[in-house]
Amino acid sequence: MARTKIQIKPKVRKIAEGKTKIIYPFPRNKSLVRIVHKDDITAGDGVKRDILPGKGVWSSTTSSNCFKLLTAAGVPNHFVEDGKSQNEQIVRRSNMIPFEVVARRIATGSYLKRNPQVSEGHRFEDLVTEIFYKDDSKHDPLVEYDTQTGEWVFFNAKFPKRAGFMETVKQIKLQTGKVIKPETVDEMFTILRDVFIILEHAWASHNITLVDLKIEFGFDVKGSLMVADVIDNDSWRLWPGGEKEAMLDKQVYRNLVSTTKDDLDAIARKYQLVSELTDNFVKADAGAVVIIAGSGSDAEWVEKIEKHLSGFPRINVQKIVASAHKTPEYVSRWVKSLDSINAKLVYIAVAGRSNALGAYLDFATPNPVINCPPYSEKYSGVDIFSSLRLPSGSGTVTVIEPEAAAIAAAKILAENNLLTWATLFKFQKDLRNKIISANP
Repeated sequence: MARTKIQIKPKVRKIAEGKTKIIYPFPRNKSLVRIVHKDDITAGDGVKRDILPGKGVWSSTTSSNCFKLLTAAGVPNHFVEDGKSQNEQIVRRSNMIPFEVVARRIATGSYLKRNPQVSEGHRFEDLVTEIFYKDDSKHDPLVEYDTQTGEWVFFNAKFPKRAGFMETVKQIKLQTGKVIKPETVDEMFTILRDVFIILEHAWASHNITLVDLKIEFGFDVKGSLMVADVIDNDSWRLWPGGEKEAMLDKQVYRNLVSTTKDDLDAIARKYQLVSELTDNFVKADAGAVVIIAGSGSDAEWVEKIEKHLSGFPRINVQKIVASAHKTPEYVSRWVKSLDSINAKLVYIAVAGRSNALGAYLDFATPNPVINCPPYSEKYSGVDIFSSLRLPSGSGTVTVIEPEAAAIAAAKILAENNLLTWATLFKFQKDLRNKIISANP
C-alpha cells in the first residue's frame, strides 16, 4: 500500500541541493542524512524545467521500494528507512562518485548516436555498461579508463567515439580528494549488473521491459562502495509490453517540444502508476509453507526444514502431524481448511517407511506438494522408493534433504513475491562467492 503520511517541508539548513532533491542533515545521527524529493521535473541538463505536483512523493516511494528490494537481494546501498514525510528518505552519508553508471538491455537513445551501426530496439544478451561523468557544463560526457595509458578518456556522448573525443585526465577525484581507482569501475559494473537483473525481473512481473538504467555510487564512512542517490522514474526507461510508444518514464517529458497542462497531467499519471506498481516490489506476505509430518517421530526432520525456511522471513510456516494411513480424514480436513484460507500455499510431506502422505496430499489439493522423507539406513534406504514411485497423475516432487525442500518451497512462492525472489538471489550469489573464495 502507498504511504499516506502528510508531506512536510523541512526548515533546516541544506547540505546540498540538486535539480530534483535536497539533502538535509539527520538531527540524531551524523552518519545519516535526509533526502527530500522535490516536485521538479527537468531535462536538457536542467535547462528545461517544470513542476509536477506529487512527483516528490512518487519519486520517494519508487526509490524506497527499489532500495528495499535491493537490500533483500544483498546489494550494498545507502537506504535506511522511509522518512517522516511522504517525499523523504533516511540514508547513510555517502562520499559520492561523480559518475552516472548505466546498463542497457535495449539499444535506444544516446547509445544510437555513439553507435550508429546498431539498430534501435536491438536486444543485448549481455548488458552493455557505460560511465558518464556528471558535469552539466560538459553535458555529462562518456568516460572510459585506458589501461594502456593509465588515463581517463572523455568523449562527447552525442557522437561516435572517434568524432567525440574531448580530453584525457590522469586522475578523477571526489570532493574529499579521494582518487577513484580503476578497479572501482569493475566493482561498480559488477554491482550494476546485479541491480539491473533484480529490477529487470521485478518489472518483468508487470510485463514491463526495463530498457536501461542509470544509478550512482558512493563510499560509506568505512570506504566501502555502495549504491547511493535515488532510483526513481528518472533513472530508467520502461516500455510496457516492450513497446516504446507506451513508455512510462521521463523520456516522455524529454521528447516534448513544449509542455501544456494536459501534457504534464499525462506525465503525472505515468509517474504515479510507476510508484504504485513498485509497491508490489516490497509486498510482505509471500504465502505459507505447511509441513505435514506422518508421525511425531519425524519432528527432528521437520525442525531442520523449518530452520532452513527461517532464512525466508516473509514465508509463514505451519507444522501439523497427520498420517495418510492412520488418520486420512484428519489430513483431508486440514487440507480443505488450509486451502480455503491461503491463496499461496506449498505443502511439504515428511513421512518415512511407506510414504503415502505425499501422493495423498497431491491428489487432495491443487497446490504444490514436496516430498521430503526422513532418510533411514534401514532396508538399505529402499524406503525412498515409496516417495518416488507414485500413482499416475501425481505431480509431487521428491527431495531428500531438508534444505532442498525449503529452497524448493521458497522458489515456488517467489513466483509471486519479489522480496522472496531477492532473498533467493542473495542466497545463490553467496553460494557462488563462497566457492570462488575457496581458491588460493
